[in-house]
Amino acid sequence: PQLNDFGTDEALDFAKRSGGHLLLSVNAGTGQAENAAAWVAHVRERAARDEDDSVTWWEVGNELYHKGDDKA
Repeated sequence: PQLNDFGTDEALDFAKRSGGHLLLSVNAGTGQAENAAAWVAHVRERAARDEDDSVTWWEVGNELYHKGDDKA
């Protein structure tokens, strides 16, 4: 087993089973636009296949930090 076995698909399964709704945030700080687009496509394809509407919100970036932000 891997140390972290809980990812996107597991979060989607959990939300669907529990009736919850997710907010997913793409990484606009250090991420690549291509990775974000592929992730959104994966979630949308899965949602269409499974008739799942648990992803209610998407956001671009959250709490972005830049080198040196930790210095007062």
